[in-house]
Amino acid sequence: QCAYLPFAGKTGVEFDNSPSVGWQGLTILKSQIPNMRAVRDPAAEFSILGLPTDSEGLYAYPFRDAQRAVVVVATSEEGLLDRPCQMKGVDFRALAPADFYGNPIPVAADGSILARELPIYLHAKASELPRVLASLRGLKIAAIAQSDRYHIEAGDYALDIDLSSEGYLRLWRGRGERRVLLVDRLVIAPAMEKPAVHVTKGRIASTANLSFGKFSGLNVNLSPEGCEFSWDWRNTVVKEIRQKVRLRVGAAGAGRHLVVQEGAVVKAGKLREDYGALAADATPPAPENLAPNSARVVIKDFLACDLAAPSGKGFSPETGFLWRVQDGQAFLEANYTLLPYAGGGSRGAQSINLKAFIK
Repeated sequence: QCAYLPFAGKTGVEFDNSPSVGWQGLTILKSQIPNMRAVRDPAAEFSILGLPTDSEGLYAYPFRDAQRAVVVVATSEEGLLDRPCQMKGVDFRALAPADFYGNPIPVAADGSILARELPIYLHAKASELPRVLASLRGLKIAAIAQSDRYHIEAGDYALDIDLSSEGYLRLWRGRGERRVLLVDRLVIAPAMEKPAVHVTKGRIASTANLSFGKFSGLNVNLSPEGCEFSWDWRNTVVKEIRQKVRLRVGAAGAGRHLVVQEGAVVKAGKLREDYGALAADATPPAPENLAPNSARVVIKDFLACDLAAPSGKGFSPETGFLWRVQDGQAFLEANYTLLPYAGGGSRGAQSINLKAFIK
């Protein structure tokens, strides 16, 4: 079952020396099946595919030790990998199903489950493994149509995504009456197609990805410490790309004291109630030691934003997200150009990555 490890010449690390996604997946797999061996019929022809189920492309991979057994249910169909799926045909109540990260999956009254992504893990006693494998031959899976609404939480932070509303997303902090809207929509100019959304919920942190096509998207990582927005764009065509990306700041920040540092320049003062002109302080605070081309925005008793310098190649200007006000609205705005490249292939592609951490 692990024959795909060196498949297509892939290794366990990416070019920046971080673990590849596949390698991270194998690490999680090892944590779920410690000291277990793969169960396989030695008389059967060797294959990288597991035991078949009643759904094409869905396979069961069993592992066991002397006492316990774990069956990994995985797929070779890309359309099922990262989409919520209904799984039935097996009574999961006796199998303790768990998601990719080992979190328990709730089981419905009829014994079916909703798997938000594959693979999943099923647990049983080792003596029960033959019965479990026989039952899995009747396992059926069906992808669930993408919803227009998503919700993730981490600590006091919550992110709402509604593809039917303007700007798609809202970032909140706090609970109940103390709930405050920090970011009130994403604004992109020129406008782009409606994104595909993939949400991953973890025990502590959660992630949402809004994909606007093969080469552009917004990743939102939510943790108890705050929220990181990461915007990526890759220019693979021989033409110039001009793009403006804005995170609109919630209206509750207006009328408060603001400190903005861009490079070594510091602006401070009280914002007008409509996010208009700044009533500047006579003596703004001394600049902090920030990384080149980065910025910081602090609105008293409302939010703090660390705006990292962009990374990539072939783009201008060198700055990333910056504080902007316009027509009674406030934004964290990145206005950039990706220059065209000559020739083909990924080595000539121009790219940019922009980050903003908000708490």
